[in-house]
Formats: sequence, C-alpha cells, structure tokens
Amino acid sequence: MHAEDKQIGIRVGYTVLVIIGIMIGLIIAANIIA
Repeated sequence: MHAEDKQIGIRVGYTVLVIIGIMIGLIIAANIIA
C-alpha cells in the first residue's frame, strides 16, 4: 500500500513539475516573441 502510494505521489509530482515547466516555457517564449 505505502509503496504504491509513494509511486503515485512521485508520478503526480513529476506531472505537476512538467506542467509548470511548460507554462514557464510558454511565458518566456511569449515574452521573447512579444
């Protein structure tokens, strides 16, 4: 149970980091284009 919860938490954490990274990348790209 605990091991599975840990894996799920890690996956969710990485997904959130990736989404934040994409958002920051888009903002930087928009600033460069603008």
